[in-house]
Amino acid sequence: MRKIVMYLSMLGLALAILGCGAAAPVVNIDNSQVLEKSAKISNVEIAIKKGATKRGWKVKKIENGLFEVSQLIRGKHMVVVDVAYTNKGYKVDYKSSTNLKYNEETNTIHRSYNKWINNLVRDIDAELVYNGSL
Repeated sequence: MRKIVMYLSMLGLALAILGCGAAAPVVNIDNSQVLEKSAKISNVEIAIKKGATKRGWKVKKIENGLFEVSQLIRGKHMVVVDVAYTNKGYKVDYKSSTNLKYNEETNTIHRSYNKWINNLVRDIDAELVYNGSL
């Protein structure tokens, strides 16, 4: 019985270790037509800034209609995305990363990336609701 419990414990540990580094397809978010009515471009811009900074993302305006949004996670993982926006919505596209095992050929990345992006999108959407744009 002890051997079986030990074997199952070792198997569970091995599966957990293998699962930690699992790659997932990079998800880009297209909410470019999410707003039913045209919003003020300034409201969309403010919502992106406020939503991003809620969880520590840094927002840099590249030009009108485009932000570069980045975050350093636990001092070792860097994520950079482009957030393009209009008065009708926004898009979040992968730009670059560090220490997330991004594979350009297969367009895969560490699975945590998609969780972070989904949180970013939820926070931006919450701000759009709050300012009456969504």
